[in-house]
Amino acid sequence: MDELKIPDDISVRDFFESFVPETFYQVVKEKPIPNMEGTEFTLEVRLIGEGGAEYSVTIRDAKEIEVKPGSMEKPMVRLEAPVAAWRAAIKGDMEGADLVANPLQFVSMIDRGMYDAVKETKGTVVFSPIFQEGPPVEMKLVMNGAESPMVKLSAKPEDFYAMSTGKLSGPMAFMQGKLKIEGDMSFAMQLGSAFMRMMG
Repeated sequence: MDELKIPDDISVRDFFESFVPETFYQVVKEKPIPNMEGTEFTLEVRLIGEGGAEYSVTIRDAKEIEVKPGSMEKPMVRLEAPVAAWRAAIKGDMEGADLVANPLQFVSMIDRGMYDAVKETKGTVVFSPIFQEGPPVEMKLVMNGAESPMVKLSAKPEDFYAMSTGKLSGPMAFMQGKLKIEGDMSFAMQLGSAFMRMMG
């Protein structure tokens, strides 16, 4: 389908309760995801700050989606991000951030390799985009309810984007000084291996 255009002034409620499920069904109708029978992917989104909210997203067999307000018990992935980061992501003001702050983009990346890798990963990843201006922004992914081990990844938004699309490898970004890693290095290596399987 054509590139998704999210209205800049969309409310959090309309985004999750209308835009996400409607667009999900458009995506899977035009491009079904194979080999996903018997899977259930769960995602909890916590948007923090004024106007924030919590939503739970369940995707079954990569064919059906259920979005509910509120939290859920032990989601495979819990995303925590400032409302301002989510708004910037859907407006396209933060290159690459839509892969983290826009659950629909996250959903569009799902395949069996990613599902299996996420299901096996336990720990927390903090993304810290480095901006030339403005206050620091952090977004956190908690995998399968595990707050630890934890790793913090700091890079420019464009470098996160390059890594997320496979144009730049994590090890290369680290060696070039484009990626700073703090925390559990063995977990960071595990994430690198899992990400390679996701890219597939």
